[in-house]
Amino acid sequence: MQTMLKTVNQTDEFSQKVIFDYIRQVERINLFCNVPIIIQFICLLYYYIPEFFTKYNESRIKLDDSKKIMSYYWYIDTLSPNTVYGNIQINNNYHSKYIWTIKILSCNEDPILIGIDSSNKEYINNNFSFAHVDVTHYAFRISNGQCLLSSKDDISVYCDYQIKNGDIIQMELNSKDKNLKLNINDIDKGIAFNKIDLNVKNIYFAICIRSNSQSVELFKFERIFINK
Repeated sequence: MQTMLKTVNQTDEFSQKVIFDYIRQVERINLFCNVPIIIQFICLLYYYIPEFFTKYNESRIKLDDSKKIMSYYWYIDTLSPNTVYGNIQINNNYHSKYIWTIKILSCNEDPILIGIDSSNKEYINNNFSFAHVDVTHYAFRISNGQCLLSSKDDISVYCDYQIKNGDIIQMELNSKDKNLKLNINDIDKGIAFNKIDLNVKNIYFAICIRSNSQSVELFKFERIFINK
């Protein structure tokens, strides 16, 4: 039971609301129905989908056992970009906030890119922000004291930012308001992308690194329900 409670505590708010609200509706409809809490937890764990790093180039990228720490790993220090994708497919049918919290474990002068794309995890051997014109992507390119914005329509400056080891970066996607922004070391940098296209399929979280001195941790993931 303790193991189950620990896992339940790791589930996101959105999953909890979907399951527990549904069970409450069932109990209101049927007054003789009282679903035991352990059954509610089992339903939640069956429904819950965790976020972690999934598809990647295994010859260039190394993941730890939790699949939440990614490091560039190659016998020579190349400048070959490789993208690693998350596990959760972004769903536009429900209004929610997706919040990925990233910790920079190791960095250098080479760029790190954080964002989303709709390639269905195609660009593991490349920079996902160099995607073809038929692929929707929104990326934050962090390097040389700046954070640039990249989409299939434009490249522009977002903010000044000198990345360093230990930095905490939150990327927040609001599927109701269709916007995307960053919070860097508890400082809200404001909305970066407005009116983003979430009607396309196969959108996933993506990170791109390109040299041996780079390592990133998916420190936390939250999915928060937004009332209509």
